[in-house]
Order: sequence, then structure tokens, then C-alpha cells
Amino acid sequence: VYYTATKRQYDGAIIEVGHYFTHHLLIPPGVRDVDFQATCPERCTQSGLPPGGVNVIASILHAHTAGSAMWVEHIRNKTKLPNIDQNLNYDFNFQEMVLLRSEVTILPGDDIRVFCRYDTSDRTAITLGGEGTSEEMCNAFLVVYPKPDVALCLSRISDQALTKFLTQAAIAGYYTNTVNESADDATRSAQFAADMQRFKFSSSASIQLWRDEYLASKARNYYCASPQTFGQTVLQDIADTTTMPGTAEPCLEVSNTTE
Repeated sequence: VYYTATKRQYDGAIIEVGHYFTHHLLIPPGVRDVDFQATCPERCTQSGLPPGGVNVIASILHAHTAGSAMWVEHIRNKTKLPNIDQNLNYDFNFQEMVLLRSEVTILPGDDIRVFCRYDTSDRTAITLGGEGTSEEMCNAFLVVYPKPDVALCLSRISDQALTKFLTQAAIAGYYTNTVNESADDATRSAQFAADMQRFKFSSSASIQLWRDEYLASKARNYYCASPQTFGQTVLQDIADTTTMPGTAEPCLEVSNTTE
């Protein structure tokens, strides 16, 4: 810790980007090299970054024990720029902050996409998103300056897309919904997790349904929060399963036009 009476030119900050850490993140057992994508969309960076953008100086990639690779893509005007960070041999036990070789500037209107590759080939039950080590996360913490107005920019599969997948799974006999919708939030969350643990991922057809209707879905809910509203926004979104105003529309992913 250093103290100085001379104020520095810039304040630094951390922007968390990635997947919203709820049970919307579903990974079947027995799969290998499955890639999940989370997006910080242009409308969040457009409103949350200063006119000149921010400079990324370091990154922390974070998944749990099923994570085997991570990388952070940078999109500008629908063109893919060099990755901000990547670790193709990710190990939960060896996480660290990585100083970038060169600073990367993120401008208002840029998209940031976080990819996590998972390996559950040694598991026999579904893996859900959550804070527990046996659950999963997919997040990158970008150390930036100057300090922006956005501290959190997460996405997850939309409620409608998840409901569509689970409805088709129920019709096929893979899933039974026992959630009491009139119960409190904690009870409903626990009931949903229990239902998912009983999900019958015992056939190639069930895995294929998951790939087609869940993993391939491009419908997303987005969550952007400032440092002042960070805690309140997260709690509200978990409780109400809603998005912040103006961020609920499904969004098609941008195309990679150049390397």
C-alpha cells in the first residue's frame, strides 16, 4: 500500500464481463470441449465508457474446475480484433492476474465476448452456474483506466429461450418441472436446481437437444451496472429475473469478418 499527497492523473477500476452466475448456465455431464459465450454488448460500452474509451492493462480469467480454456474477444464495428486475453490451458488451481504485453483500448460501442471451454467428461451429473467450486462461472475481470461508469457487464441465455429448451426436454421425457412458482426466490431456485440434477442426460438425443436449443441459442438477457448500482442491480436481477431497462431484446451475435 502506497500513500501520496499528489493525486494521479487517472483512477483505475475493474470491469467484470462474462456470464451471469445463475442456474441459467447448464452443462451436461460427459461432454468435452464445449464452448460457452457471454457478451458485453455495444449498447453497454456505448453508455458506460468515456468518449475516449478505457485502456486495459491487466486481466483475470475466472472459471471453476470444469473450465479448460478461456479467452476474451474484442469486436469493433462487427470486426474481430486481437483477443484481449486468452489461456487455452486454463487450470482453476493456477489463476492469476496477467499484465498485458500492450495496453488494449476499448471504445464506446465495442463488444466484448468472453468464451469458456468446459470439460465434464468425468462427471455424472449436470453442472449449474453458481458460486460454488463444483458449480461453474465464466468471467473476466479487466483492469482499466480511466475509471468508467460501468463496473459489471454480464449476459445469459434469455428466459424465453431457456423455457423453450426445458419445454422441449419435458415433452421428450428428459425433464420434469416441480418448481412452485408461488414460493419465495430461494425456494424456487433450490427446486429448479434439484429438477436439473434429475435431468436425464443419458442419451445422445438429450445431449443433441441441449446443443441445438440451449447452447446454440443467440437470445440473451444483458446486465449492465455502474459502481453505484452494482450490488442493488445484481440482487434485483436475481430476485426478479428481469433485465435492466432497455436491455432485454434478443441480440444476434456479430460475425467475425477479419482475424
